Amino acid sequence: MKAQLPQKDKKSYSTRLKDIDWEKAAFGNFTAGDCKSHFGEILTGIKSVKTLAMVLDEVTENMTELDLKKRKVLLPIHRFMRDNSDRSHKKQFTNGGNGFVNLAKAWKYLPEEEKRSV
Repeated sequence: MKAQLPQKDKKSYSTRLKDIDWEKAAFGNFTAGDCKSHFGEILTGIKSVKTLAMVLDEVTENMTELDLKKRKVLLPIHRFMRDNSDRSHKKQFTNGGNGFVNLAKAWKYLPEEEKRSV
């Protein structure tokens, strides 16, 4: 049966099951009808309806780290610069401006207690 499935199968099992050629799935002394009925009996013992917890388990097993959009953790100096920069004055932060220099100096002279609380 697996040989009949496409490599990247996106359809549900019930839809794909309709496309199975049971003559090709038959083996040994079993007929196509025998295989189809026996598969149906086995299938009733398998959960075809999944809970959300089951689905989430499958998702986490199949998910790669690249699929996760990781949020960058800002260092205290970066949070300080973000919170204290005046973006309305764009000239300060372009080439030749000293907006970042001023923020770096302000960070340098900030007491350690305040640096930890940022």
